[in-house]
Amino acid sequence: MTEREKCINALGGIVLDFARLEHVFKNSIHFVSEVPVEKCLVMLARLSYTHVVDLFGDFVLVKFRDDKEGTKEVNELLKVARDANDLRNDLMHSYWFDNPMNPAKPFFKYKMRKKLKGIYTGQMLDFSLSDIKAVSTAITKAYRHLVSFMRKHYVPNFH
Repeated sequence: MTEREKCINALGGIVLDFARLEHVFKNSIHFVSEVPVEKCLVMLARLSYTHVVDLFGDFVLVKFRDDKEGTKEVNELLKVARDANDLRNDLMHSYWFDNPMNPAKPFFKYKMRKKLKGIYTGQMLDFSLSDIKAVSTAITKAYRHLVSFMRKHYVPNFH
């Protein structure tokens, strides 16, 4: 398998892992809100990942409002979840170009950023399989953190 094919395969893994993470957050809201799962999934269907994470945090922080350590634990989980989303968005919402000059880094990504006064600037960055794997690692970390949290505080056999 070429480096390019490995990168494409790893990107597919990010899509699947992130979808799993988002689903587990939605399922977790069922447990922390005590809303039946079918109703919960219908209510959450149109919310973005960021809104789902925020809603999860709102429900959970009610439980831990008088618990400093619990609040700290929740905020750390939310930070890990938001960081994973930021890394994923930065990678997935970029323009991609082949990089024929460097087989070890088979793609360029062009990231647009909005500056003050509505001016856009862009930056061309090459990236490699290890860059993609770093995003995958962040998503997996968020998933494991969430599952661990849910097992500790809500459902011992949560998965």
